[in-house]
Amino acid sequence: MEIKRISWNGMETFNTHENLIMEILAERNAVVHSTVNGTINQMKVIVNYEVHINEKWQVNAVSINGHLDDEFISWHYLFASNRWLTDDGGKEFPLGYYDIDISVSPFTNTLAINRLMLKVGEKKTINVLYFDVLEQRVYIASQCYTRLDQQLYRFENTEGDFMAEITIDEDGFVINYPKLFKRL
Repeated sequence: MEIKRISWNGMETFNTHENLIMEILAERNAVVHSTVNGTINQMKVIVNYEVHINEKWQVNAVSINGHLDDEFISWHYLFASNRWLTDDGGKEFPLGYYDIDISVSPFTNTLAINRLMLKVGEKKTINVLYFDVLEQRVYIASQCYTRLDQQLYRFENTEGDFMAEITIDEDGFVINYPKLFKRL
């Protein structure tokens, strides 16, 4: 088993620190454990998440637990039978695979970047299961990735109200996400 450890600090309104541990298992499957701790927009945030991914960087399961000030949050999703399912039989999403995006972490950009394997100049729009931690809701969002060069991607939400150029390392992990996250 191989272990990869990464840490990021939040920037500007994200006064956070994240420690991530990725356990690479047999056949290149992996389990990621991470903790995000700090304040965002003056709200105390503690978020623990676990993501199970396969060798193609597709997410098979995601579990998120934490506190926003004194409110507890908890989501558990499993991808099975071509759909995302909750462990409590709650909200259902349309059939099909969706990447995930956890609003308080740059790691989920790594998932999409490594799964898409874009060539320089190539652009791809994807749907994601978006975990908006601060608003405490989960919904489907459309996002676009464009590979600008070997280590630079443009990330946009398709509603047009957000765009960032993200620098990655040779393994696709975020190094710099302007105004939000910086790798230590």
